[in-house]
Amino acid sequence: MPESAVAVQTALHYFTALTAGNLSKAMRYVADDVVCDTQGRRVSGSRAYRQFIAECLPAIRGATLIASFGNETTAVLIYDLTSPPRLRCRGADRLVVDKAKIVNIVTVVDQVPQ
Repeated sequence: MPESAVAVQTALHYFTALTAGNLSKAMRYVADDVVCDTQGRRVSGSRAYRQFIAECLPAIRGATLIASFGNETTAVLIYDLTSPPRLRCRGADRLVVDKAKIVNIVTVVDQVPQ
């Protein structure tokens, strides 16, 4: 898939801002009507999603992108997150993008003690 694919580029900009702790910048890439499914929970709308992410961000101490791929409408990101005390999480997001905004996110996280 081309690196310039809109969904992949949008997802990477979002991931970079989010993992740098810049929630406001990350939310620029999220549609008002975003729907996120994660760990058996559905979060709908950008306000609810922002609140959900704001609760998660303080626990993240580091992030490493492992892979990204996709096309014009769908991107997949695979990453490792670290959080205290000694927890490493492998995560994967499937993001659907419309008009350079993320409209749907499915997140799967596997927590593995180090």
